[in-house]
Amino acid sequence: MTQREVLIDRTIVQEVCNVLVVFLAPGFATAEAEYDAVGDRSFARLTLHTRSAESQEIAVPEHAENLLKELRDKMYEPGKGTWWSATIRIDRAGSYSARFNYEQPPPFPDGLPSAAEFAVDHRRYPRDPEHRPPWLGSMLPGAGAAEN
Repeated sequence: MTQREVLIDRTIVQEVCNVLVVFLAPGFATAEAEYDAVGDRSFARLTLHTRSAESQEIAVPEHAENLLKELRDKMYEPGKGTWWSATIRIDRAGSYSARFNYEQPPPFPDGLPSAAEFAVDHRRYPRDPEHRPPWLGSMLPGAGAAEN
C-alpha cells in the first residue's frame, strides 16, 4: 500500500469518526461502529457506551455506512484481498482506533455467509491462494491446486 493510499484510508476513517462523534451526546463516552461485508451482503451496527458500562445500539447513519463500503474498496490489495469486518471506536475527545479483520469470517448476527456469497466477494476482491485462510479456500468453488 502506498503512502497516498494510507492517507486516503485515514481520511475516510476520520470522516466516519466525524459522523459518529455527533452521536456522543452527554452521558455517552464512546461510540463503536462495526461493519461486516461479504459479496453483496453487509451489516452495520453502532453501539454507544456510557462511562458506567451501559450501552445503547442505534442505526448506523447511511453516510457512515457508505464511507465504510468505500474504505473496504480502497483497502483492497491485488492478490491479498480486503477485510471482511471493521471496528472503529471513537471517544468523546475525538481519539479513535480502527481494527480490520482479514482472516476470520465476519460475525454477521444471523450466521456465517454462504459459499456463494464468499465466491461473489472473491470475484470482486480476489486473493491469491497464499493469502486465503484455510477455511476460505475450502468454500471457494474450484479453489486449490487447480489455481496454483
